[in-house]
This record gives sequence, structure tokens and C-alpha cells, in this order.
Amino acid sequence: MRILLDLTSLAGNYSGIEQYAHHIAEALVRVNKKHQLLYLFQGEVFSELREVSESPHVTPIVFKPKRKNKLAVSQLDVARALGQARADAYILPAFPQPLAFKNPHCVNVIHDVSFWDCPHTFTKKSMMYWRAVTRHAAKNSLLVTVSEFSRSRISAVTGMPVEQIHVAYDGIDSSFLRGRELLDRTERDEILHRYGLPQRFILSLCTLEPRKNLPFLIQAWTMAVENDEDVADLVLAGRKGWKTDDLLSDVPHHLLSRIHLTGFVESEDLPRLYNMCERFVYPSIYEGFGLPPLEALVAGASVLCSDIEVFHETCSDLVSFFPLDDPSALSQLLTAPAQKASMSTAESVCHRFNWEDSAERILWCATHCN
Repeated sequence: MRILLDLTSLAGNYSGIEQYAHHIAEALVRVNKKHQLLYLFQGEVFSELREVSESPHVTPIVFKPKRKNKLAVSQLDVARALGQARADAYILPAFPQPLAFKNPHCVNVIHDVSFWDCPHTFTKKSMMYWRAVTRHAAKNSLLVTVSEFSRSRISAVTGMPVEQIHVAYDGIDSSFLRGRELLDRTERDEILHRYGLPQRFILSLCTLEPRKNLPFLIQAWTMAVENDEDVADLVLAGRKGWKTDDLLSDVPHHLLSRIHLTGFVESEDLPRLYNMCERFVYPSIYEGFGLPPLEALVAGASVLCSDIEVFHETCSDLVSFFPLDDPSALSQLLTAPAQKASMSTAESVCHRFNWEDSAERILWCATHCN
């Protein structure tokens, strides 16, 4: 079979969804033994997939968009490129197939339905768009998602029977184990200097946007510092999303210098930062899967997570949970003794969540969607 993998999303931001597409592309090469894989890129072959694209079973396809508007590119130019490829099956691992592409032999990965469950974190236009493309995918394709939680929610909002939705978890790259390697003082200081960080810090990593609930974390951290001045500084790592201009507006002036925004963190530095932090905190109000807490566990961090359903599925008893309606509860956890995740915890996480298993599941779906 000729199976196309849509990797056009890698031309934009590199968030969790794009990361999923990237790793599935790499893992498919490792698990595929007989099918011809067509990797569709926008503009150029994604730099980190150039070697993979030279594999015997992979044919890279690069198309040049005719439009500048991102929505028009994703709905019109990508639809045209998909049609011209004439594949036997299509895998869309990041975003659902374009409305104009009605080929029934598609596998769409729907990562979550936050645009139904958390509409206040979207603009009205964006919410309506994501609902439309998700309904289109549910009606015209085979669906895959990234957790049992998302599976049940997709079924509830689209009406698709839950048994017709497949689960292919996010994987945790074993490279995060590198965070556990001992650093000498010079290496540690170089990383801290690169991001302008203090020796001691509490870390949170995400795209800075409303759904990640960072004002709640800032409030809890402020309460902790007011009760105990020895609490470490707060580091908010990740790209800016939207509605973040007033993120620090309620922070007391004398504490502003103790909150650090790093911007994007390079992948080679992330395992070290996870391990170096005193705690990793993930206060999100909604996730389809949520990679960072598990990455942090593998790297050796002590992890605190919001008490939401998906984290009970993925993190179970490996983290400490805090309720989203009580910042004082998180504040108390920030001042309590922290215990780093053990190597046995890291190994169990890597075994349970690996990209090869997910790639095999998606490949099976692609060969059975006809």
C-alpha cells in the first residue's frame, strides 16, 4: 500500500501536537516492513526528519503553498496536495483532514475536544472551526486519539461509538533519561545562564495560553513565598500563545524579579531543566494527554499535577495532585519536601508509553480504513 503521512503541520509551531506527528513519522519507519510511506511536507523536508526521509520505504513529497493565509493553506493547498498524491490511505497525525478533502480512506488523530469542553479558552471563530473539522473527520474517516479520556469525550460530542475510536498514546522518548546524568558545575551553570535562571527554581513548561491555567500557579506560588521566603523562584517555560499580556499583572512588585519567562526551550536542554528543578508543576485545566509531566518524571523530577481525569489515567500514583479550585492546596505542596522520581518509575513510564506501539496501532488503522 501507498500510505501518506501528513507532516505539513511541522512548518508551523512545534507544540505537543506537532511533536506527536514528528515522532510518529520516525516510529513508522522502524515498525513498517512492507508499505510505501509518503511523507508530505510543506515548503521543505522538516530538518529533523531528513535522515528518516531517506529510508528505503519513505518517499518525501514537498509542496509549495500558493497562499499566505494559514487557514487557506491548511484547507485548500493541503487538500490539493493530498489529492495529487493518490495514496491508498492517509494518516493525519496532527490536524484533521481539510473539509475539501473527502477521501474516505483517512485516519485522523483527534488529540482532544477542548473546543467543546473548554470553549472559554478559544475565540468564537476558532471554536467553530475546530468543531467543524472534527465533525467532518468523525463522519468521513477512521478516528484515533491519544487517551481513553479523549476517546470517551470524542464519542460523547460526535456521537461516534466509542469502540470505533482507537487509542494510540503519546510516547515518551528515552532521551529524557539523559536528564539523570550527572552534570559538573560548569555544565549546569551554562544551561542556567542560557535561559537566565537562578540556581534553585520551580518549573512549569507549556504554551502560555489560558487552558494551561498559569495565573492559578502564579497565585499559589505567591502564597507560598509569602508564607516561606525560602521557596524557590518560579520558571514559566514555553512559547507565548494568546491572552498572556496580563499574565503577571497581579504579582506583587517585589516578587516580579523572581518569576522567569524563558520562551522556547531547546529539546536538548529540556531533560536537564526537568531534572534540575526542585519541582515540576503542571496546572492545566484540560489535556487530551499531557506529555510534560511524564517527560519530567522520566528525567527525574518531582511532579505536581492538576487533579483532572486524564492525569489519573496517564500518571496514576506517580505524581502529587492538587485541586483546581484551591490555590492554597498547591501552595502547601510547593513548601512540602520534594521527592525525585526514581529510575524504576522512569523505566515503567517509558515502557508503557512508547512511540513504536502507537505507530503500529496507527499503521494497522491505515491498512484497515478502506
